[in-house]
Order: sequence, then structure tokens, then C-alpha cells
Amino acid sequence: MVNSGNFEEAQTAQVVICDFSAAAVESFLRFLYSGMVEGSLLTLVEVAAVADKYQVHRLHALCVQACQHGLKPAMACAAFESADRLRLASIRRSAKEQILIHPGEALKDGQNLSPQLLSELLSSNLLCIENEALRRLLSAWGNQKKRKAAAMDDDSQQPIISRFMSELSKLSNRRPAQHSTVLKTLGDR
Repeated sequence: MVNSGNFEEAQTAQVVICDFSAAAVESFLRFLYSGMVEGSLLTLVEVAAVADKYQVHRLHALCVQACQHGLKPAMACAAFESADRLRLASIRRSAKEQILIHPGEALKDGQNLSPQLLSELLSSNLLCIENEALRRLLSAWGNQKKRKAAAMDDDSQQPIISRFMSELSKLSNRRPAQHSTVLKTLGDR
């Protein structure tokens, strides 16, 4: 990139990266010089985007693989939001799968997902949680938000949560045990 005459970076011998966090840029540069990459899961999501932008294919593949293998339900919402914002389809898909399979753990703290992503998750028929457990989870979010009302001026999630709570009673009951049995049966084959 710096050696190619077609890019501004080659003309100035300087690369300015302002779209990403300092930690992501540092990990990116470390990889260029040492061939190794490390960082938190969310940093690796960002590094994957930096690598994609600057066409460092090996680093991109390493970060995607590390994110997919290291992704746990507790971090899935943050990774889902970040991967969506950075347009990283494979990491987004892996994070969404974690949330759909383990919604009780992944959504427990009422992550600050955008209304669009929250709606996408809650309206999925693949969300493996019983209706009553989902109702308790969403109610707990409401209670948390009331306690934090002084700190939050705008709650863009509330209309989505309210709409979904009212529709929840109309939906057929979700039973994760049934999903688990089907998945176990498929896994045994």
C-alpha cells in the first residue's frame, strides 16, 4: 500500500487511520511488524475491519477465526453490534447465533443494542427461550432502565420492548428443550 504509487499514503509516506480505536490500530501495526495479533474480542473485531479495509487478508482471516472461536454469550451482543457497524458479516452471524442459542445469558444485562438489531433478535423465530423467560428478561430490562433513568435521556429501545411485550402473548410458546432435543438428535447422526 505505502509502496504503490496510486495511493496517497505512497505520496506522503504516512498512513492515517482515524476510523478505528487506538487499540485496534496498535494491534494491526503489531501484526504488520511481528506477525502476531492479540487483544480483547472487541478489539479483534475492529482489527478484522482494519485488516479488511487495508487488504491484509491473512490478518483478517486470523481475526475472524479468533472471534468465532472465542465468542461467548456474555460478549455476543457487543460483538454483534460492533460487527454490524463495521459490516463484518461472518462475525455478525456468529455473534447472532450465540445470542439466539443462549439468549438468557447473552441478553441478561439489557445490552445497548440499536433498536434495529434488538428488533431483529426479538422477532426471530430461532430465539431459544420460552416466552415466560423472555417476558421476565424484558421486564428486568425495564426495571434496570427505570433505575438508570437519571443517567439516560433517550431510551430508543423502549418502543421495541413495549411492542414485543404486547405481542409476546400472541406468539406460540417457545420451548428450548424441544430445540435442544432436535439439535442433539442431529448431532448424534
